[in-house]
Amino acid sequence: MNKTESDAYETISDDKMTALFQRAIEVEDERAWALGYSVQRMDENNKPYLLYHDGSRKYYDRSKDKFYVVYPDGRKEYVDE
Repeated sequence: MNKTESDAYETISDDKMTALFQRAIEVEDERAWALGYSVQRMDENNKPYLLYHDGSRKYYDRSKDKFYVVYPDGRKEYVDE
């Protein structure tokens, strides 16, 4: 039987592939953060947000169809996007 390049990938377990994928996302987040960009995170309620270097978090409020920022001091402010 003649092995192709794609056959080599079939031997990687699902767990290993998942771990590689997760690490690739971590590396990309580290790179973006180092370059000064915001990064996406999930809060304790599993709501996605963007984390900025000043510690503020930007969320999306679906009911108002607007974004809002939560600042490190707890202030919440709706912003136009």
